[in-house]
Amino acid sequence: TGLHHLSIDVCASELQAQFQRSSQATERALAAELLARAQGEAALPWLTQMRLNETSKVVLEALDRALSRGEAAQDSQALSLPEAAPPPVLEDQPLGEEVRQILLQNLNEMLANANAAAERETADKAAGKQVWGHAARQLKELQKLKPGHLDDALRRLNGELEPREVPKGVTGAVLDQLRGQELRHEVSQLLMHKQRIFSRPEFGLLHILRAVRLGHWRSLNRFWQDWHFQTWLQRRDRATLDLRTIAAALDRLNWPRRLLAGTCLIDSYASQYPMDQLPTAAIWPFFAEHPEFIDEGLGLRPSAAKERYEGFDLGLTLRVLACFPQPLPAWIPRLLELALGENKTHRHAAQQILSGLPDLGPRVLQACSSGKQELRLVAVRWLVQLDYREAAGALRNLLAKESKEVVRAELLAALEAFGEDISQALSPASLLAEARKGLKSKLPKDIEWFAFDALPALQWRDGSAVAAELPRWWVVLATKLKNPGGNPLLNRYLSLLAEDSAAAFGRSVLAQFISQDSRQPTLAEGEAYAAEHVDARWTQIEQWARRHPEYYGGYTRERVYNELRNEKTGVYLGSAIGAKGLLALIGRVPGHELSSTIAQFMRDHYTRRAQIEALLEGMANSDDPAAIQLLLAVSRRHRTASVQTRARTLVDQIAERLGWSAEELADRTIPSAGLEESGIGTLDYGSRQFTMRLGADGKLELRNAEDKLIKALPDARKDEDAALVKTAKSQFSSARKELKQVLDLQTARLYEAMCVQRRWPVADWRQYLQRHPIVGRLLQRLIWCEHAAADVRLFRPTEDGSLLDADDEEIALREDAVIGLAHAALMSTADEAIWQRHLRDYKIKPLFPQLARPLPPDAGSDAVAINDREGWSADTFGFRGAFTKLGYQRAQAEDGGFFYEYGKSFVSAGIRVVIEFTGNTLPEENVAASLKQLCFRALAAGELSDGMPLGEVPPVLLAEAWADYHKVAACGAFDPHWESNSPW
Repeated sequence: TGLHHLSIDVCASELQAQFQRSSQATERALAAELLARAQGEAALPWLTQMRLNETSKVVLEALDRALSRGEAAQDSQALSLPEAAPPPVLEDQPLGEEVRQILLQNLNEMLANANAAAERETADKAAGKQVWGHAARQLKELQKLKPGHLDDALRRLNGELEPREVPKGVTGAVLDQLRGQELRHEVSQLLMHKQRIFSRPEFGLLHILRAVRLGHWRSLNRFWQDWHFQTWLQRRDRATLDLRTIAAALDRLNWPRRLLAGTCLIDSYASQYPMDQLPTAAIWPFFAEHPEFIDEGLGLRPSAAKERYEGFDLGLTLRVLACFPQPLPAWIPRLLELALGENKTHRHAAQQILSGLPDLGPRVLQACSSGKQELRLVAVRWLVQLDYREAAGALRNLLAKESKEVVRAELLAALEAFGEDISQALSPASLLAEARKGLKSKLPKDIEWFAFDALPALQWRDGSAVAAELPRWWVVLATKLKNPGGNPLLNRYLSLLAEDSAAAFGRSVLAQFISQDSRQPTLAEGEAYAAEHVDARWTQIEQWARRHPEYYGGYTRERVYNELRNEKTGVYLGSAIGAKGLLALIGRVPGHELSSTIAQFMRDHYTRRAQIEALLEGMANSDDPAAIQLLLAVSRRHRTASVQTRARTLVDQIAERLGWSAEELADRTIPSAGLEESGIGTLDYGSRQFTMRLGADGKLELRNAEDKLIKALPDARKDEDAALVKTAKSQFSSARKELKQVLDLQTARLYEAMCVQRRWPVADWRQYLQRHPIVGRLLQRLIWCEHAAADVRLFRPTEDGSLLDADDEEIALREDAVIGLAHAALMSTADEAIWQRHLRDYKIKPLFPQLARPLPPDAGSDAVAINDREGWSADTFGFRGAFTKLGYQRAQAEDGGFFYEYGKSFVSAGIRVVIEFTGNTLPEENVAASLKQLCFRALAAGELSDGMPLGEVPPVLLAEAWADYHKVAACGAFDPHWESNSPW
């Protein structure tokens, strides 16, 4: 920590003294590491000299690491950054009379709204309702705004009039007086009202920064996170923005450039940084011009922050460095220290930044000889990521000397990844010897609960028995490796097993993990707890109800009893997260079974975020389409943002491995429930065969050899192989379960594709959708568009594979066309009527409505919200049911456990649909609530951004969201007194 407060020279001198006087090897090793960090290359001569007389192995290793990192920096001196493209020119076009008229319009609307709110407040007060006077006070403040203030506001935006600064320490009446003179808050509201001026093409960077300054009394450190700035940013072409241009704007405003560096490097609860919202080419040139900010973030120079919370964050510094084409030589030693260090937090990020460094492999190979097991593991895994095959010989030598089984496993995995023959190590005898040796060690504490005796007996692929010690050792090894996403060697071990044995093994491990992690008190224990504590709790509630009848007046003794019982039964008695590495063994469980088991855990135990993410990582190790489809579904929509983000990362990794986009992955891995392209699946009894196919009701139907419908598969005859019959029955059972998953997930995918107006190339649409035995059937219940140049043709697929237009004429698709779903928002009224008649004539039940949801009147406008159902009221549980049925999820709770909106994310379009309401608290209570507005937020902008202009929202998504807004409102009715009736 001293590096953050002492000068480099003083720090170096003190570290040298500490190294020479300390008798503790660990202290001297740490001093050597810190000295190398503080002085960089300048420390190399001194460290080299100290090594000559050093005898401690620990200190020698530290010295060697420090010297190796310094040499890497020296070897990289010839590297240089490419010349950055010049930044966009900073413009400052004056705002004129048109903007003044907008401000006048804003003022009139604000006064009208405030006057109406004050009148409602007065009426409520006359009716005996409790009011707080907020509306009256707001009206009084707004009435102070005069035409002269509009002129001042315009001058401030143009930089012609600076706002009066409020001295530090000013509070109370003096502050009120200053606000009265400046009306700073009200003027800020005036500028931001409905964000009208943001849409003006001349309203540029300098204007928004001046506007933001009006709303900040004390600090501008968070100007990037300001929601007005974020709203303006969403309306701008990112190609016109560059940190260097923003730095020039800050110079014009006399703001320090450190503010700009802080927007990237200071940790913010808002989680929106320039790195998330600008291209990398707009980030790194600024920091290349100001390397001192990176030095500070890496801990290579003392912190210049006045407050601890204003210090530059190491993780964010690495995110900025990831934008660079390559790191500067001065940063390489520190990056190597992080990449090969014991701290896991920043290890991967540092490795990614260094991955393109020349001659990196030999330096990583040196770390494979570290005396610390963790560092050896890190180095071996990194060599595999670098594909440094030249290390194979050295790794074989290390394997011969390595005694730790976990490291041996990684070495074997690395050798196989490099194409080396490790078959000798994979023979049953070698594996058994390795297992017996490993099982002699103490069992990891994290799996003391694991029931090894419950593991199934396993067989190799040739049918021979697997020794019981082997699966036991694999459980221990997976736990020690701590990677639920799998290990190449573990995957190789599982591939040696018979298919049903690998599945049974994974099934047992998964069941035990979930059982341990979801243990809770029984209902009887919950009842006993409630009975014991209900009297005391009820007495307390009665006291609270006398003081706060509006909150506790509705309580009953039965409700208190139920809450106590639920509190008890909701407690988790154990956790398996410490053994998450076990999940590396579940990848061979059949996909439909794996996905349904994990989906149920996610539904029943959604608060177990870390466990859910670990389960998803384990499932990502499966190549089964059903498992991949669940990952895709979670990546598109999930109640917990971090789980959704993790699923998205896993999907991207799978897609990258296969060379596809995420959408292509989704199309090409749709399970078929055992059906061939013909729509028929065969169930083999040996001497006779049965078939299954998709019926008109969407369920699988069975037929015998004579093609007659049968209700169930018969039992085996005496002359039939009982095992073969059992397999056929299992196949049919699995197919039925898989079919339901496919129908649900693909219906949701097609609906989202319609909303975001996705287009498929004709060849892909035909191969992966129309010819799919299940999805092809869904396509027949939808109307499609062929887009070719300026021509659009509507059609519907039929059972025989033909494509019909509205006149029942068959059409042929053009090979250069793209295919999308039709929607009323994109069709003429005449086309809607024709296709509605077509669907009626053919008795087609649409998969979901396409022709009944028109565009709202505000479509295409600059408005950022729709509020034509504001004030429609019901109770919170009624709204919750309506939202949930439509696929919306409540927002994250804010301070005090309150939430005020429901949303649905459309990841492929980067948009979140948000419907605001008066709110509820957690745990949820059934109280009066009213809808407010519908808006759309860019996912990249996060919660700080105001709504997108409706004109930027895809028309179909706009129409569907507006229909949802109205459908939710329909569960209640308009209440003219909605604002005063809400308890929140």
